[in-house]
Amino acid sequence: MTKEEALQKIEELKAFIENEDKQPGKRERVAERNRYWRIDSCGFIDYVTEMNKHYDKYRFSIGNYFKTREEAEHHKAKLIATQQLLDMCDATDDDIADTDKDKYYICYDFYENNFDVDSFHDYKTNNFIFTTEEKAQAAIDAMGDKLKLVFNIK
Repeated sequence: MTKEEALQKIEELKAFIENEDKQPGKRERVAERNRYWRIDSCGFIDYVTEMNKHYDKYRFSIGNYFKTREEAEHHKAKLIATQQLLDMCDATDDDIADTDKDKYYICYDFYENNFDVDSFHDYKTNNFIFTTEEKAQAAIDAMGDKLKLVFNIK
């Protein structure tokens, strides 16, 4: 390989790496001295100037770092809806571990475009778990469209 070919290959690799960093859906930090939005400890949304400090890095690492106010508002609404649904879940760790009892969870049916209840008894799902089908259905009814936030359904 000639020097020119090697330099060309280096430029191609640089372009590839730069493009990889800009994939759709991949979170990025704003440039230093630009503003980003966050949710403070009281639930208020405000902007902060990126200074590349430990607190900026920490906010980004825990997902409390947004390029727009709208993104922060959406995330806050999702956090609230998720907690409301968790508060309705009544299955304990013992209930979940009991392989003789059915447990119920909420799922989304993409063919019917609605939320439904399904059950399991011998495995653990990483979901919102209820002890009865009626309680899971009641949660669907109570949450309404807020479930779409929790499940990332547009």
